[in-house]
Amino acid sequence: MVINTHIPIKSPVSDGASINLTNRAEFFKILEKRRHLLALSAHMHYIDHLEFAKQDGWLGDATFYNINVGAGCGAWWSGPKDARGIPESFCLDGSPNGFYIFSFTDNTFNYRYIPAHIPEYKQMRVTFPVGMVDMDSLTDKEILVNIYNADSAANVYCSIDNGPQQMMQQATMHDPFIVEYLKDRSQFPGWINKAVQHKHMWTLPLPRKLNTGTHTLHFKAKDSKNNIYRGFTIFNIQ
Repeated sequence: MVINTHIPIKSPVSDGASINLTNRAEFFKILEKRRHLLALSAHMHYIDHLEFAKQDGWLGDATFYNINVGAGCGAWWSGPKDARGIPESFCLDGSPNGFYIFSFTDNTFNYRYIPAHIPEYKQMRVTFPVGMVDMDSLTDKEILVNIYNADSAANVYCSIDNGPQQMMQQATMHDPFIVEYLKDRSQFPGWINKAVQHKHMWTLPLPRKLNTGTHTLHFKAKDSKNNIYRGFTIFNIQ
């Protein structure tokens, strides 16, 4: 059974009645004996993966997976315009505006996230380090990457300068990219005023003894559906 709702069944942001199903306990009771469940929601304008558990009120035996699917309009068609004259309109978690494609085989499902204005293979953004970086600014800094469609159970690895793959740590946090992006208030209506914390950020301590010059980062992520996401960036220490 696939359940489509506008507001989430349960929002990770707050317990407010406008963004949560208020009769969730009764709703879960109706579904308790179902063996295969998927819930899709929207409204929040960011991507979120959640597997319902007892703390959410889910008491059924089935795995009950929920995806908040972002938004085709991103943050309501706001922000600076690109070369086509269309607002960049990132979602409030820093993910690009876009849409999902789901596939179903018998009682199993999988999904792809399709960004609207960048190639589909670009499924992540490196927030730090990027571009030119001062050596003095690197003390106790972490590599930060936002993998838009990865669930919090994904295994994410980073290779620095083609070295061994190192496992990154999932973090629930604001993406500094979207925090900074939203600071130019002239580009946004007043009610779009803050980024949201989300669960698709990953971190890795940046080595302290990197030399000046050019460095590379390669990323590989594998989520709970065995989808593979890859990314790459170059940065320069001066």
